[in-house]
Amino acid sequence: MAKKAASSKRTSKRTLNAQNLKSLGAPRLAELLMAVTAKDTGAKRLLRLELAILAGPEAVAKLARTRLGALAKAETRVSWKQVPALSADLEAHHRAIMSSAGKEKPALAIELLWLLIAAAASLRDRSGFVTGYGEVHKEAIRQLGELASVARPDPEALAEDAFRALVQGRGYNEPIIPALAPALGAAGLAHLKRRLRERDDHSRSGREPLLAIADAEGDVDEFIRLHPAEERKRPRYAADIARRLLEVRRAGEALRTLDAAEGGQDARDIMDRPDFGWADARIEALEALGRHEEAQEQRWSCFDRELSIRHLRAWVHRFPGFDGMDAEERAFDHAERFHDETAVLDLFVQWPDLARASSFVLRHAEALNGHHDHTLTFAAEELAARFPLAATLVLRCMIDHALGKYRKERFRDAARQLVECAGLAGAIADFGRHPDHEAYVKALRQRHPYEYGFWSKVR
Repeated sequence: MAKKAASSKRTSKRTLNAQNLKSLGAPRLAELLMAVTAKDTGAKRLLRLELAILAGPEAVAKLARTRLGALAKAETRVSWKQVPALSADLEAHHRAIMSSAGKEKPALAIELLWLLIAAAASLRDRSGFVTGYGEVHKEAIRQLGELASVARPDPEALAEDAFRALVQGRGYNEPIIPALAPALGAAGLAHLKRRLRERDDHSRSGREPLLAIADAEGDVDEFIRLHPAEERKRPRYAADIARRLLEVRRAGEALRTLDAAEGGQDARDIMDRPDFGWADARIEALEALGRHEEAQEQRWSCFDRELSIRHLRAWVHRFPGFDGMDAEERAFDHAERFHDETAVLDLFVQWPDLARASSFVLRHAEALNGHHDHTLTFAAEELAARFPLAATLVLRCMIDHALGKYRKERFRDAARQLVECAGLAGAIADFGRHPDHEAYVKALRQRHPYEYGFWSKVR
């Protein structure tokens, strides 16, 4: 026993962790670091930054100006493989800037943060707009606004810096305007607006900074004017305008703007998902005007078209007492009659009403679409504990789809799902009209005897 304890103690001292490394002492650690970083430029840069932090803000500034300036001016393409290292490089410089100059010399920190923001915008552009630099960029802009409010630089000079960043950032730096608005004040915003208009860029991206200034100034009419007539007919932009009109209690104008848009009910985002921005703004406008029944009709329309749970909850919530329960039942019955079975199952699971979801699966298992594996996987996980038969039927749906469509990339998942079915079988007292697990596997082997890629993965 004593030997075992001694052996364990010796092993713990050999474990690679911070506490054990401290025991080597600073001189030996310094030698090891020099050896390890000999051929690693990124590690060397990190060590130099740490030493610069000890030396003070000016030392950090010297390194940052060189490195961040080079990143901002470079034009070479950045491979996706380089993104993690470059992102870590930006984060290290950001940490060094704020830990050294952030409190002691806010004016210097502002100068260096501008360099960091320019470097992030350049890297994003050269990386094919990969978003690996988003967090450090966003945090740098936020801190820039805070420091500018403390240091109070000349508003017009600050506006010039913002103008350069907006032009160089190609839209990536638009959050700069709301961040700097307090420090820019009326004079700085007016100067920035004038400089942007001098560019005479009437494209949407060219107008975005002017729209942000209109927001900062609270000028709703200017915000509307910056949208051409044909743009106001698009649901997304009509909703943007309407929300600002609602903020200044011009609900009638907001509703007219929304109703003039084309196809608001059927709006979808770039991922082809339902976009409820127009509908939500219209509901808010109708409520503001006291037209509550019409607002309810709009909520129901969103639910009826897309089975939107959020809108159904809001619709049901407006019924008093037990009427809400009756309204919920009517909505569920309506969904079962008029919508795709897989979408209806997702509604019941997400609501959640697992008892109803289970009953629905037992009646409509054959109609579920096994292609929607994300939706069905979640449903099976939620149903497994209380309704193992329903969960099993959902899993079988995905298995049958993978094998029937010969989706080799899904064979591993299908094999795992078959094993899950075996685990659930013991909790099912009665399979009813559905085959038990042994019968299902036997039929599966008969239908797909040569799917070795699947059967080899089943354990």
